[in-house]
Amino acid sequence: MNWRPLFLASFTASLALVPNVAHACGAASPGGPSMCSLDEHEAEKNARSTRLSLTYGFKTTTLLFGDGRRADMQRHTIFGSVDRLLSKRVTWVIGGGVIAEGSLRHEGKVDALGPGLAISSGLAYRIVDETKSRPFVVLSAMLSFTHAETRVDEAIHDQPSFTAFDLRLGGVVGKAFGPVRPYALARAFGGPIFWKYNGASVTGTDLYKYEVGAGVAVSAGDLDLFVEGVPLGERGVSSGLGVRFR
Repeated sequence: MNWRPLFLASFTASLALVPNVAHACGAASPGGPSMCSLDEHEAEKNARSTRLSLTYGFKTTTLLFGDGRRADMQRHTIFGSVDRLLSKRVTWVIGGGVIAEGSLRHEGKVDALGPGLAISSGLAYRIVDETKSRPFVVLSAMLSFTHAETRVDEAIHDQPSFTAFDLRLGGVVGKAFGPVRPYALARAFGGPIFWKYNGASVTGTDLYKYEVGAGVAVSAGDLDLFVEGVPLGERGVSSGLGVRFR
């Protein structure tokens, strides 16, 4: 099933209903969330607030398994997360979701990827507060775990597992313009990947250990919506919505 047209249509319809009031921004991309960042005034008012979010993400990258072995991976993920403000500057995030579908292409073969599980947890620290003349800057550190089945043919009963661990360090820079808050992002990451390549157990890693992209968030009171694109490094797009509880 192709999830992208359905989700983007829902996102566009939801965005049209958002009033022109904004105090918060947020984005969560499966496999490397960029955390919600509030301006100083909002953080002081809601120093213990909690935000729930739901995100769709699509990722595409290349994996290396040594001796010239490589696989091009694509995956679609539905991901939910909880953001908890620990102080006016520090946010703790924990999330989990499912790999709805995906693929691993190697040596003319296509292994189906999924269903699977993705979980992550980490912290974000707002190092620079936003003012009228300067943007906010948020640094983050995130640990994630992914596990999914792979298969060449539905009739094959021996389904090897795909398992990946990941540490992702990132930064987000953004600025509010009324209800709209655009931002730029950069992340660096790394971690082992365990799989069976043509039946042989292998350990690999990503060819691209970075992401560079941008996004935009729109908020109305306790509701926020966002879309994010990453054209450089590990490429992908994500979109979602969040709601804050005081």
